[in-house]
Amino acid sequence: MLTLRFDQTVPHSREHVFRWHARPGVVRRLTPPFVAEVMDEPERGLATGARSHYRLRHLPWPMANWTTEYTEVEHGTGFTDSLVQGPLRSWRHHHSFEDLGSTTRVRDEIELCLPRRAPEFAERSVATTMA
Repeated sequence: MLTLRFDQTVPHSREHVFRWHARPGVVRRLTPPFVAEVMDEPERGLATGARSHYRLRHLPWPMANWTTEYTEVEHGTGFTDSLVQGPLRSWRHHHSFEDLGSTTRVRDEIELCLPRRAPEFAERSVATTMA
């Protein structure tokens, strides 16, 4: 299993940052167009069981099609989306928001398992793409 973690601090309250992520359209706002095309995302925003569908630009068809689902939502503090369908054995992306006073730490932690036959360089490629 490969684990990637990214932290950033934003100049807004934790509640404001969570609401921004919970609004409809967040998947398109956060997905760079050179990484993936968002085919479908939840119309109501962040809700347990809601799914998003993507077509990743750097993978050949049919590996390019991904479906993720919000599996955990902790109002105000974080949420998790997990892979339902795609080329990886597993993918779990946890987003957490930590109050730092007038700012908020946004932490993304991704745990993934590459396909069994993935060459060693694939780990480096995934880490570089997600950075």
